[in-house]
Amino acid sequence: MTRAPRRGPVLGAALLGLLAAALQAPAGGPAAAAGCTPPGGRTVPEAAAPAGAEVTVLGHGWGHGLGMSQYGAQGAARLGCDHVRILQTYYTGTRVVRRDGDGSPVLLSLLRGAARTTVAAETGTVAWQVRGTSAAATQPAGSTWTVVRSGGSVLVRDAGGTTRLTAADGRELRAVGTLVRLRAYGSGSAPVTDLRLRDDYTTFTRAAGIGTDVVQVFQDDSRTTGVQKYLRGLREVPVSWPQEALRAQAVAARTYLLRAHDAAAGGYRLSATTASQVYAGAAHEDEDARWGGGWRTAVDATAGEVVVDGAGRLIDALYSSSAGGWTSDRQYVWGSYGTPYLVPVDDSAWDLASDNPYRSWSRTFTRAEVARALGFDAVLSLALAPQGDPARRDGVRVTAVDDGRAVTRSVTGDRLRTALGLRSPGVEFAAPPPPPPPPSSGVTAPVVGDWDGDGRDDVGWYRSGTWSLRAGDGSVRRFPFGRATDVPVVGDWDGDGRDGVGVFRAGQWFLRDALSRGPHDVALSFGRAGDQPVTGSWTGRRGDGVGVVRQGRWSLRQTLSTGPAGVEAAWGRPADRAVPGDWDGDGRATPGLRRSTWFFLSARSDAPRAVASVAYGRSAARAVAGDWDGDGRDTPGVVSGTTWQLRDDLRGGTATRTVRFDG
Repeated sequence: MTRAPRRGPVLGAALLGLLAAALQAPAGGPAAAAGCTPPGGRTVPEAAAPAGAEVTVLGHGWGHGLGMSQYGAQGAARLGCDHVRILQTYYTGTRVVRRDGDGSPVLLSLLRGAARTTVAAETGTVAWQVRGTSAAATQPAGSTWTVVRSGGSVLVRDAGGTTRLTAADGRELRAVGTLVRLRAYGSGSAPVTDLRLRDDYTTFTRAAGIGTDVVQVFQDDSRTTGVQKYLRGLREVPVSWPQEALRAQAVAARTYLLRAHDAAAGGYRLSATTASQVYAGAAHEDEDARWGGGWRTAVDATAGEVVVDGAGRLIDALYSSSAGGWTSDRQYVWGSYGTPYLVPVDDSAWDLASDNPYRSWSRTFTRAEVARALGFDAVLSLALAPQGDPARRDGVRVTAVDDGRAVTRSVTGDRLRTALGLRSPGVEFAAPPPPPPPPSSGVTAPVVGDWDGDGRDDVGWYRSGTWSLRAGDGSVRRFPFGRATDVPVVGDWDGDGRDGVGVFRAGQWFLRDALSRGPHDVALSFGRAGDQPVTGSWTGRRGDGVGVVRQGRWSLRQTLSTGPAGVEAAWGRPADRAVPGDWDGDGRATPGLRRSTWFFLSARSDAPRAVASVAYGRSAARAVAGDWDGDGRDTPGVVSGTTWQLRDDLRGGTATRTVRFDG
């Protein structure tokens, strides 16, 4: 009986009046979680999406994606992690400590401006009072009374319609009962709030406009605190979840509550809905008891535990249902500024161990639909740095037409989510794969290599088996090698500092050292039809090796012979274009990807991840990479038609150099 958890807090109130208490570290912590599996390092599969869409959104998770992922916490608990490790992972740079409360009550808003509220006495009587007076009335067990507004007064009527008590002049009407069922109504016939309540009392006061404000009050007594009473009725995750996941939720919820202290109101003030935290009252407590009391155990076992930042201040403990592999950065989601502990966290391993039903999903749109949703005349392109990349903080880069002018705007993750009706801002955009060439047509592709051994890469073309290569002095060599439908490859096969040519044919490689007509020097089998061939010195030794990329999986071999891969790694998506290069000048080629208008570059082959991302060129341009200036580092380039636009650094912007060569 596992239900999807609620979204959790969306906005936290400012903390007024910090709890004055000494800090004490709780039991548990990282040392107690020695068997805990690290949170990240896994690849979360993308959801399937229909082919041919103009805009495909690949998404993960549900909710705002900030702070703790509730499903991630479930997976972490299953993998042996305690609640302290979970919390300190999701809230970067924080600590879990114990603090005694200051005795302030919890003021839980059930409904503002209620048209009427019914109170059913389920067990025992209900004592009604007008605060500040001796006026009182007793509601019999089994009866239902109704609270309404009449002019400037709030009054309660019995089942027969007789007024039993009136609170005039803005006074507070209060109901104290053993167990009541409260239904608060707005303008409609269905209740907006329907709760069973057993702790402390409910207040009814004249609203600023029409109706009454209904507030449940939890206060300290000899048995426990008002904070603990409130938390026991909180329903944010299923009570059947592992104990450490429940404890993490209890501490996050307590921290969120204590930051909502309202000095003017004299208590912790928040609502009972997803606008704050979801309170379900006695019904939830009873459900928890039927399942063995795991939630109450978690609340009681963590009594007083809160999460604080490096300065000892209570954090804004935001959480949501799930992140699906990466939590988000506050600046990306809401813009304007970041929060040190609400930064991206790779929780892929934890999420994959959970029951998350929204781990991966996809949505498709037309460009016109996206333009209408974001308020533009037309949308030309959408670009967003990958999850975990610091550049993602800048938001979604939208190139569009606005009032007839071409503009580029930055859109926050929350605005994108709201405008397009997405489950979360944890998204990326899939570039539509290029259509395959007709079976009878030949291959035309730009090629890059150091044809003359001067340490600088130059340009060239492969067209249906004919090579046209332009050297640094402007001279051009043309010769046939390969078949019309072969895929061209370039590499320094013999380690002499000059690149040779080659072709990839359905898993067969045919390589030639000389830039001239003639037979191949090396033939080998590696890969299969449909793979993307890649070349480079994967180990840093003289001479290049071969490799293939298949559905986002890289298989690399340094030796020019048939055999197994020396390196296997998963990185990228099926529609990405593989563009490896020596990005840091250490003599080793490592993976690179081209997706839409972005180059994503990795510094390692065995565990690729984007350490640099460069937005450069139009999405329809062909991607190339080379050492254009001879500094030992490869940098991106794009080819549009017969124009080569090349950069000498790993930054976006205009071309450092432009070459026009049609072969």
